[in-house]
Amino acid sequence: MWQRFFWTQVLIFTFLTLVLGAVQYTSLTGRTRQEYGDRALMLSRTVATMPTVQTYFTRPEIPLQIDPLLQAISRDIGADFLVVGGRLGMRYAHPFPADLAQKISVSSSTDDVLGGGDPVEVGTRQLKDFIWGKAEVMGPGQTIIGVVSTGFRLPTVQASVQGVMRALLPWYGFSLLFALLSSLIVSRRLRRDLFDLEPDQISGLVSQHHAVLTALEDGVLVLSGQQVTLANQRALDLLRVHEVAALPALPALWPELHALLRAAADQTLVSRPLTLAGHSMLVTRSVLPSQQHLILFRRREEAMRLAEELTQTRQYVNLLRSQTHEFTNRLHTIAGLIQIGRAELALQIVQRESGEAQEISDRVRSIAPPRLAALLVGKFARARELGTELRLDEACGLEDTWPEPVIDALVLALGNLIENAFDAVQGRPEPVVSVLLGEDHEGLQLEVRDTGPGLTPAELERWQTAGFTTKGPGHGQGLTLIRQQLFGLQGQLEYRRMEGETVFIVSIPRPSRGTW
Repeated sequence: MWQRFFWTQVLIFTFLTLVLGAVQYTSLTGRTRQEYGDRALMLSRTVATMPTVQTYFTRPEIPLQIDPLLQAISRDIGADFLVVGGRLGMRYAHPFPADLAQKISVSSSTDDVLGGGDPVEVGTRQLKDFIWGKAEVMGPGQTIIGVVSTGFRLPTVQASVQGVMRALLPWYGFSLLFALLSSLIVSRRLRRDLFDLEPDQISGLVSQHHAVLTALEDGVLVLSGQQVTLANQRALDLLRVHEVAALPALPALWPELHALLRAAADQTLVSRPLTLAGHSMLVTRSVLPSQQHLILFRRREEAMRLAEELTQTRQYVNLLRSQTHEFTNRLHTIAGLIQIGRAELALQIVQRESGEAQEISDRVRSIAPPRLAALLVGKFARARELGTELRLDEACGLEDTWPEPVIDALVLALGNLIENAFDAVQGRPEPVVSVLLGEDHEGLQLEVRDTGPGLTPAELERWQTAGFTTKGPGHGQGLTLIRQQLFGLQGQLEYRRMEGETVFIVSIPRPSRGTW
């Protein structure tokens, strides 16, 4: 992280230094030309007013060697060249002897002091940049009798840039040192606030968290106060919006959840039933730092379906295990009898088992839905293994015309209630469990009776609460699942104690057309 901060600041400081250098170079170049121009102009005017120069032009009868004189003056004043020309355009003094007595060009050249324009000009001579100042030599009557041009060679571009760099390099070095120290300090502070993570690690975590949130089947909301700050796609779908920015404050978004959070303060909530857009939801709330809340919610029927599948799977496993155990023992018995030459006894066992199987099939023949009949057959095997008598009332009967949700509810209720009854009669002198399943024009009813002790007064007060059980830890989901499944079918689950028997009654009304 500190390296990124450092190179970012280096780029910024380098850019600012280049801009400052360009500005300073432009300013330095203009100021240098102004100083050299003013100096050249002042020297030209001074030479033009020298009596010797004026005498040279006004007293031609007095012979004067003006070129050596002026070249000596040029060396004394530090000028790079000093040119004097006459009115007729002839050069009388020039730093290059070959140009003496030559006519001054009429174009805007370095010697064309009478060519018009500014008295200070910049040009090139002998591959050097020069600036010169021009002044007239005035004669009697203020007439122009000659010209004087003093020139100085300007510093080269390289020399100017070097001068600027020499001035800026110390500051640039200081800026690099500042960039290094500030990068170390800022990055250390940020790493401490970001759990010692680098930016690429943070980016990877954000991508992973986004993938996890997207893959979740639960809706996820993060609340800061009353505003939603984070929501996964599942939550947006359930709330019927496309983006988090479109979500209003919680009181308008989900009033029932807002009321629940206010009532529960900072308590953790697990699987609380709420309603959203006409659908029953199960909501879980966890408190986060900085007055934030994590909300997980999903449709109640989805949770019920998963729980039901797990419960039914467990029941089927138990049934298969008991049947496997029972038939394995009998097969071993039959095989042993055959090996010891008692085939007639083996045949009797096979006939008895076949008769019992046929008897059980005859008992459940009145139960038309295949899943219910198969479940009852498995429960008979389970009862035989437990040493419990399972009775199926002769009045039982159910047509295979009920919709799948009703059959699902019956399978769940029948399996759980029979298992609870088996547990209740264990250790009783005469363990008996009875099942009655019937229907009429109003609906259907399932009764599961057992000769167990029933519920105590304390248990009776809370048997309808979620998670209630008399079996100890790890149990308590059966009755809750039954009630949840019946809720969507307008069904009921009742408990009664009659004539020394515990009775659980499931009632489901016949559905009207177009429901469920």
